[in-house]
This record gives sequence, C-alpha cells and structure tokens, in this order.
Amino acid sequence: MKIELLQSNLSSAVKKAARFLSTKPQLPILSCFFLEAVDQNIWLTATDLQMGMRQQIQGTVTEPGACVIPAKVLNELVSSLSGSVELSLNDLALTIKTKQIKSVINTFPVQDFPPFPQTEGTAMTLPIEFFNQTVDFVTFASSRDESRPILTSVLFELAKNAKVVSTDGYRLAVLQAELDVAEPQTLLFPAKALDEITKVIQSESVKSVQLSLSEGAKQVFFSLPNSQIVLRTLEGEFPNYQKIIPASFATEVRLDAQEFEHHVKSAMIFSNEGSSIVLIEISPDQVVVSAKSSLLGEYESSLKAKSNTEEVMTIAFNGRYILDFLQRISGKECILRCNDPLKSAQLSCTEVPGFFYIVMPFRLNS
Repeated sequence: MKIELLQSNLSSAVKKAARFLSTKPQLPILSCFFLEAVDQNIWLTATDLQMGMRQQIQGTVTEPGACVIPAKVLNELVSSLSGSVELSLNDLALTIKTKQIKSVINTFPVQDFPPFPQTEGTAMTLPIEFFNQTVDFVTFASSRDESRPILTSVLFELAKNAKVVSTDGYRLAVLQAELDVAEPQTLLFPAKALDEITKVIQSESVKSVQLSLSEGAKQVFFSLPNSQIVLRTLEGEFPNYQKIIPASFATEVRLDAQEFEHHVKSAMIFSNEGSSIVLIEISPDQVVVSAKSSLLGEYESSLKAKSNTEEVMTIAFNGRYILDFLQRISGKECILRCNDPLKSAQLSCTEVPGFFYIVMPFRLNS
C-alpha cells in the first residue's frame, strides 16, 4: 500500500473515527483503525462491535492495500504532522513521511480486524433536524447506569407522527415530529452512540440521512456522502412511558426560562448535596424558588410569572433535573404544568412545540 494525503484530511478522519472506539476494548484489535486503499479510494474504519464507522478520505492511491494501525499511536502522531503525508506499507511496517518527519508504526494483520457489514434492509430518509432535536432535547434524560441498559437507550417510534423518548426512571423526555415514513418502525438506540453519530452527521453538512434497518442482524445503517455508520440496536422492552404522562393539568404557569434558570442555579448552592432539592412555590403572579441546608443556610428568590391558579402550591424537585431542561431552552419561555405536589409535572417551551419533559417531584417530610 502506498498513499498520499493532506494532514488536515487525515487528522479530521482520525478524530471522527476515534468516537467509535471502545474505551475498554474487549480485544486489542478493537483499539485499532483499519486503513484501506482500493479503487483510488481511501477508507478509514473503526468499531467497538456495537457501532462502527467507515469513512472516505481524500487522497491519492499509488498502490492499493490495507493495514490495521493502533489508533492511539496514529492519532498522536498525525496531530504533530503538517502538509502532505505519505503512507507506505512493507509487510506489517507502516512508514509515515512528511518533508521533515519519518516514522514507522508496527501494524496488525488485516484478517484480525472484524469486517464492516454491508448495508441491507428497509431504507428510509429522515431530516437532519430530527436528529439534531433528538440530541438537543431527548438523549440527556436517559440513564448513565449500565446495569440497566434499557434505560440507557432512546426509543424511536418512527411513523408519520413519530415520537422519540428517553427516561432514567425519574424523568422523561419526549419529542414528537411529523416524518415521511411509509412503514412504521420501533427501535432502541443507545443514547451515547446516538450522540456520537449525530456529531458525525452534523460534520457532513447534509439535510437528510438515509437509514436502512436490518431486522435479522438487529442493525441500523446510516448512509452519508462520505461515510457509512452501523449501529446495533438494543433488545428489550422499553418502560410504558405513557402511564406516567398525566392526561391533563389543572395548573399552568409561564415564566422566562433564562431568569428561572438563574434562580434555580442559585438555589442549588444551598440545597442538600445528595438530593439537590429545590422548592418551587407557584402563586397567581409569581414563582418563588428556595432551598435550605442545615449546614450552609437558606436561599429564597422570586420572579414574575403568569399563572391560571388563584391558590398557592409548593412542589419540591431535584434542581439538577430542572436545570437540565432549562439549559436546553435558555432564552425562551418556559411552561410549567402540574396537578398537585406529589404528581408528575410537565415542562415545555413554546418555541419547540413537539418537545415536553416530565419530572417526578419529591415528597417533603413535614
């Protein structure tokens, strides 16, 4: 193999591919990149067996061939190079040269690297905005606890009236969207993987993404102009999220999201570290935010609000959960809906009509 390409192109490809490597690889070969030059095309592949990416790099192929390169070594070396870079393979020794630098990297046998699967299955095209909004408004509510893998996933109910849902058992994020989907599909994607895939999609500046679903292999293929991504879907039964969404709400209050975020963030300085409890007191024309700590002291502040209630009601929330929502809609109007202090409350914003967020309150000891 002998190829030549710009350092900037190689560096960009290596950084994208690194997103698809496992931090704790099951096999040494999974901490490597597969570099292939064939038919005047240069491809770089990475996988952790749950997801993988194969991307094309602009360059010149003098001699076709392939090699498996330790990812960490290549990543660190490429960042120190500049200009045009020449890569040539002799047996298992890869020589990397520029005008000023020459380095030789020991590679692994190519037959040890897992083959990248061929795209197959039912195809559909989805707008990039759908993925952007999923990452902005849904994936954050999934669990990070790997002992309950189903809660680390994002549920995709793909249909003309689609829904994307995530929950960690204490809160729930739902995004509704109208899609051009002929055949409805229900999929479970790992939330972390979806975040990484969306970053790659955004980097290619496309308006839509083609998905192909292989039901037999339980894999989804993302086809982009310069790359192919494969993701293994999760198996299992997602929680019946519909049961925790109230059918209606008696109380509705509207307030400035940025101002509300500021008050909640300040109150959390005085909340108990373990529970992060913040009290939200709703009255007809204002909301009072407060917190109390036996060690640190107390905090209370108020902000103007428009409410449909004539009574005063106080609800206790995990302040971190409220902030997670407010930081995603900063500068917009926040709508808080609730029924009573012990039932699920809903947060939403007028600027993203298809998105709402359900939070479970705390029961306060009297």
